[in-house]
Amino acid sequence: MNIEQIGMLVITSIIGIATYYFKKNSDRLDREDDHLHNKIENLQKELSDHKIEVERNFVSKDEFIRSISNFDKKLDKIYDEILKSANN
Repeated sequence: MNIEQIGMLVITSIIGIATYYFKKNSDRLDREDDHLHNKIENLQKELSDHKIEVERNFVSKDEFIRSISNFDKKLDKIYDEILKSANN
């Protein structure tokens, strides 16, 4: 074997080893990418479910103000009745 053949063998070996590690890293990154993609999908579904639950179980600011206003009116009527009873 002459020096050119040894040089080519070394270069080919280095390229082969580099290709092996590149492929191994690429496969690992693909698995991690799939895992992260699944986690993102799950989080999006959970967020969507949470939004639906919030809309169903909580009142808006306007509804709250309207309910409190009605409650205040009823309390005012009761207070007026108590004052009428006390004055008679």
